[in-house]
Amino acid sequence: MAECAEANVQKDKRQFERIDTETTVYLLLGGERAPMQVKLKNWSSAGVCATLEKGCLLPEEFRFYKPSPEGDGPHINCILMWQVGNEAGFKFSMKSKSAS
Repeated sequence: MAECAEANVQKDKRQFERIDTETTVYLLLGGERAPMQVKLKNWSSAGVCATLEKGCLLPEEFRFYKPSPEGDGPHINCILMWQVGNEAGFKFSMKSKSAS
């Protein structure tokens, strides 16, 4: 499990412009766990900041997707960068992940 450490928050070191949003996506955490609905706060070409359910700890790697009436969007591999309380930042990864 990823540790919640405020020291890992890299708010002042962003390399990409952030775009505010209130988009709902689902995290695929692997195993038998049901997809978890989260609300994205902002995003960039490198990653996102999301608001999670209270008390939820994310694994180091997972996937997310955006549902739509036409069918779910692509599953995006992610790596947890930081988590403080019910907020988390994760970056997009090209690494293959076998979460289902």
